Amino acid sequence: AVQRFRAIAPVVAEHVGPMPYSALNSAFDALVPPGLQHYWKANFVTELSDAAITAHLDHAPRLPAV
Repeated sequence: AVQRFRAIAPVVAEHVGPMPYSALNSAFDALVPPGLQHYWKANFVTELSDAAITAHLDHAPRLPAV
């Protein structure tokens, strides 16, 4: 399932596997300056269907980025 994401653009960084929530929660702290309102919402999944990947590819480009 991840191969479709890799085919879209060059990979800058990748981690697929278990990670403590505290590490994930602080992984991007250096990119967000103090005072900037920053909120993440996520779900953890055990598989990605083709339909879910297609939905992400369709909607993700419209999301604002830091």
